[in-house]
Amino acid sequence: MEINLTRVNAAALALKASKEFEIMAQHLKRILFFLYDDVPGTQFLTSGCSTAICKLTSKNHKDDRKLEEALKIPTIDGRLGKTLNTTSTTKGFSFKEVIVFEAEINVTEKFSTNLANVNSNEFKAFANRVQPIIKGLYDSVAGEQDVEIAKCRMFIHIDLYLSRDGTSDTMFVVFYLISHGNNDEEGLRKVTERKIKTGCLSLNHEITDDGYTFKTNKCKFDVTVILAEKYSDLKDLVNPQSEAFKSFKEKVQPDVLSLYEQVCGSQEVDIVKYKAGSSGAGDSIILKLTSQECFDEIVLKKPFESQIQKGQLGSSLKACDLTFKKNTETVFYQITLNVKKEFTDGLKKNDSAEFRAFSNFFQTVLNTCYVNVPGKQQVNVVKCQQGTSGTDSTGAILEIKSQGRTDEAEVRKPIEDLINLGKLELTLKTNSIGFSFKIVKGSNPVSSKWFDLSLLITLLRKDSKVNSPKNGFDVLPPREEISDGAQLATIKHYRNDVAHAHDTNMTEHVFHDLWSNLEKAIKKLGKGDEKFVAAVNDALTMKLDNSSKEMLIKMVQHDKQFLCLDQEIEKLKTQEKEQYASTQAEINWEKQEIRKKEKQILKNRTEFQRLHNQLQRTEKKYDEEFRVQAERNVQQDEINKNIENRIQENRRDIKRLDSQRIHQKTTKKRTTSMASKVYKTKAMEEVMGMLRINAIVTVIGPHGSGKTTLINHVTVKMAEQEYELVPAKYVRDIYQLYNENTNQLFIFDDVCGDRDLQMSLLNDWNRSSDDIMLILEKKVKILVSSRSSVYKHPSFQKCSILRKSPYILPAFSDEEKRGLALFYMNQQEVDSLFADGHVHEIQHFSLCCHEYNRTKKSPENPQ
Repeated sequence: MEINLTRVNAAALALKASKEFEIMAQHLKRILFFLYDDVPGTQFLTSGCSTAICKLTSKNHKDDRKLEEALKIPTIDGRLGKTLNTTSTTKGFSFKEVIVFEAEINVTEKFSTNLANVNSNEFKAFANRVQPIIKGLYDSVAGEQDVEIAKCRMFIHIDLYLSRDGTSDTMFVVFYLISHGNNDEEGLRKVTERKIKTGCLSLNHEITDDGYTFKTNKCKFDVTVILAEKYSDLKDLVNPQSEAFKSFKEKVQPDVLSLYEQVCGSQEVDIVKYKAGSSGAGDSIILKLTSQECFDEIVLKKPFESQIQKGQLGSSLKACDLTFKKNTETVFYQITLNVKKEFTDGLKKNDSAEFRAFSNFFQTVLNTCYVNVPGKQQVNVVKCQQGTSGTDSTGAILEIKSQGRTDEAEVRKPIEDLINLGKLELTLKTNSIGFSFKIVKGSNPVSSKWFDLSLLITLLRKDSKVNSPKNGFDVLPPREEISDGAQLATIKHYRNDVAHAHDTNMTEHVFHDLWSNLEKAIKKLGKGDEKFVAAVNDALTMKLDNSSKEMLIKMVQHDKQFLCLDQEIEKLKTQEKEQYASTQAEINWEKQEIRKKEKQILKNRTEFQRLHNQLQRTEKKYDEEFRVQAERNVQQDEINKNIENRIQENRRDIKRLDSQRIHQKTTKKRTTSMASKVYKTKAMEEVMGMLRINAIVTVIGPHGSGKTTLINHVTVKMAEQEYELVPAKYVRDIYQLYNENTNQLFIFDDVCGDRDLQMSLLNDWNRSSDDIMLILEKKVKILVSSRSSVYKHPSFQKCSILRKSPYILPAFSDEEKRGLALFYMNQQEVDSLFADGHVHEIQHFSLCCHEYNRTKKSPENPQ
């Protein structure tokens, strides 16, 4: 959208390069910016044509009505920003009564080369400090004045010299004074000069500690939300400048902000980035949360956490994780200060010129106070309100943004120092050396008497009330056409004939004919006005004075010179075309040569690439062969190592088996010998019967109950049935001594320990139970014995294979006891043993008989 704002009272504004145009353009843009503070979107203002038309471009806002009202309301009141007098018309808004003066003053400030650059930060800071001071010179002057700091330049005096670093203790400051409603050049000069002669310009306001407050105002938090699902497959979403990201932000940001409807204070949310996940990680959203009045991180984090628990974020996102971190680098403070300055209606409005001037003054003073404070502090005046003393004072509410320094005491100290000082003050030391004050060239009122005929006709042609002739303004219209546009075209035609004539002489007939046509056209434009007709008639017989005659002669001469210049220009154009054609031919030849060299380079590059690829393939081939050979070597080393280990293991097994065979032979011989001297009991027959039916039998009995004797007897009987007897101790003996071609009986005496349960032996049986059961399906049987105390252990009870066929050894009957005693004693000793009737009380009867017999036969006890 474009709105035209036209100011037409100064001739210099017709020239874009003029100084007044530049000043007014900058001034106008600054004023109009404030009119759009409350309009959504972003507005840009540029001055882009020679008639001082200001173009307004609006982004992200398409409501023409709001854009127009922002200008229409103040212009109807006749003011723009309380700075420019205006009039509103259907064709635009025109400004009037504006005079621009240029002043140059000498100030005692250190000059550096940076101040000479108007785009440097040093110059901008200096201009912000000095502008309110100089503007304050004109507070009591009639009309309204504004000040623009134009530049700083070096002050060179005969008694002064520059230091080696290009600095000086004094300099000139050039500023523009824009005066509205006051064009008294002499009066404004005297006001400026009188204040400068005092040697010090100052602007100050008293402050008090009434109503003074200093508190933390805002906190910022960095939030990253990990998404459970991608929001979109659009690649542009990761670009914060793309339309896809802006659309995403407009949709999601209100949903996130709505989470804080029940949280105290006020919050702002800004989504700054959509980050795509990498290496299997999910996408994420990075946003900034700004909270005012509420600074509790737990309270502010809770709305996000509740959403994460639900697996979502707002209405359109699915979220699974969150990082929430307080930004400790930036802190916002809010300060209230009471200033002894009358509180006016202008200070109530943030877009008023009075508020802006007061705000600039306040910010400049405080920014100067924070120069020596670490970090970076930025001061902003939020608003002004009525002070503690009513309308006699103004309460200024400030916001300080502190970066890199979070110590509140350090930020508070400069404010409290100002309160103790009791005033806000800006000063500028000056002297009257080199002072100048003048009106800017071209600021006089515009008058049509200064325009020549061509300019007047051009201006009239642009008037919408003047209709163009049928054939246009550049062709002589027919005499029957009587419109105003036709008369202007007629005047223009004959004017050009006279101005561009090759001969300065003219016959009387030609002159009267030309005059007649001009007279008719001019009188028709006069619409019958008598004074106008009289003036035209008098012009025919008017005598030209010498100045007019000389001026006409010079005009004709100038026209001839222009004609010669036109011819010269055409000649130069022809030469330029020829030169261009020659240059173009040379360029084409150079291009062909470049193409040939490019082809050769491309060919060389292709050959180089081919050789490079071949080398890479060769290297890759040999690298692969080396790798395969290395792997083979490693495998061979591993095989050799395994073979060596197996050889060592076989050697150990052979030694152990040899030892075990010797032990088996000894055990068999001892067992056979003992079995021939055994008293046969009923339990022996029962165990033999169980062993015929079951592959494994466990004999259980207490110590000395005859378990070993029973097993020895049973093994001898099994040997008679062509079973190979294999005494064993460990489960692994079954695997190592197993022979599938013969019947085998493995004998385990005290299978899991003779006194206490040995868990390592029991664990071997539990781990190998399945494999042992497979072996028992063949021609293999297992006979084991266990003490009762070991068998009753809870862990033993869980071993299913050893409890498969248990046989609990019963106590001897009286008959079996007598028979067993006779086996070891003579009849007289047996009768004596049974005579007292206490035989049934003897525990371990079998062991006692055996020990009695062994003791009796000992050479140490022959009796």
